Amino acid sequence: MADNKITFGVNLSVDNYWNVPEFARRAEDLGYGRVTMGEHIMDGNPPRPTLLNLPAMAAAAGATTNLRVMTGIVVAPLYHPVTLAKMVATVDQVSGGRLDLGIGISGQRGTKIEFDAVGVDVHTRGKRTDEMLQVMKRLWTEEHVSHHGEFFDFDDVTLLPFPAQKPYPPIWVSGRSDAAMRRAGVMGDGWYPYLFTVRRIKASNEMVRQFAAEAGRDLTGFHWGLNQPTAISLNAAQAREFAVTN
Repeated sequence: MADNKITFGVNLSVDNYWNVPEFARRAEDLGYGRVTMGEHIMDGNPPRPTLLNLPAMAAAAGATTNLRVMTGIVVAPLYHPVTLAKMVATVDQVSGGRLDLGIGISGQRGTKIEFDAVGVDVHTRGKRTDEMLQVMKRLWTEEHVSHHGEFFDFDDVTLLPFPAQKPYPPIWVSGRSDAAMRRAGVMGDGWYPYLFTVRRIKASNEMVRQFAAEAGRDLTGFHWGLNQPTAISLNAAQAREFAVTN
């Protein structure tokens, strides 16, 4: 359950992709509450190295004791819900219940390229994700699940073991759009926007609350987060230059 305590995480960047365990150990030693990592199947033109974050977070969990590991974010509509649900349950089990599931639909430039690579219509990614969330919650809590929806169709699926956390790992919905805020308020356990100003984060939090109220949801225990890139240096000019360059 969430509380009023503020915690800080640190994001594993592409520059550190080859050293996930050491990065995670260092984050835990420095007192961070969680380590996060984004993902793309393919990213950049020309392509740059990327990792899928659920396997990477399993490695991070194996190298640490108390650090929470977070997908920040997994691009949900690139997966089939049965496959993703199984991967999530696996990582939550091997981490001893330390997984936070950050999900999104990917809204950056170049998104269509990786959706084309796996044969998914990029224009359906929001609706697919909404259906996936409904399905995965059942797969994490029920046996013999059948589903016949707009995008996914299957019968009698049982995924054991269920996740270590009950009923399942916290779902932090990421995004910047009204649709993402609705998804968080109606179906998520947390809101995790990216690169928002103080004014915008306050406004988005209120929208999430509004969507939740309209759906009759009580947000007690809800997680409120922000993915905010930073550049830190003892020299302000150097920090500014690093931020602009990267």
